[in-house]
Amino acid sequence: MAPVDDIETYCDNGIWKTRWRSSPKPFAAGGGRERQVFQGATVAQWYGVDHIIINPDGTTAEHNSYRYRKEAHAPLDVAPRPPRNSPLTAAARAS
Repeated sequence: MAPVDDIETYCDNGIWKTRWRSSPKPFAAGGGRERQVFQGATVAQWYGVDHIIINPDGTTAEHNSYRYRKEAHAPLDVAPRPPRNSPLTAAARAS
C-alpha cells in the first residue's frame, strides 16, 4: 500500500476546495471555508495525516497534524465529531 499524503484546504477563484496534496484535483469543493476546513480535518483524522489550510493569498493559515491518531487498531470507518463549541455544531443544532 502506498503511503498516504497530507490534506490541503485552499481557495481557488473564490471557491474553497480540499484535496490530497499530491493531487491537482480536489475531492471536495464549495460550501464555504468552514465546511471545507471541517471536511479536510475529518479526512486527515481518518488517515492520520496533516491538514494544511492555505489562505487565498497562498500563505499558510494553519497546519494541523493528526499523525498521532494513526494507530493499527484505530477504526477508520467512524467519523470524528466536531468539538461541542464548534460553530458547525451550533449550526447543525439550529437547523
